[in-house]
Amino acid sequence: MDLICVLYLKSAGPHIYQTCPSANYFDCKAMSIGARSQSARTYLEKYLDVFIDCSLEELVKHGLRALRDTLPAEVDLNTKVSPGA
Repeated sequence: MDLICVLYLKSAGPHIYQTCPSANYFDCKAMSIGARSQSARTYLEKYLDVFIDCSLEELVKHGLRALRDTLPAEVDLNTKVSPGA
């Protein structure tokens, strides 16, 4: 099982590290994990160059778009909250 770590270094800013059971680790610019994660990873790779100039709000929108791409076609990403959540 891989482990994803998100760190903020004062000298270098935010970093995402993926560690593998084989003791390999990777410094990632963006990452998606889990079922259907390849769709999100493809989205993140496609727009990676624009992230550097994005505001926090724009980055959140990109994250939601990447998440939307992982959903089955018949499911919509919406703002509804289920009771008790």
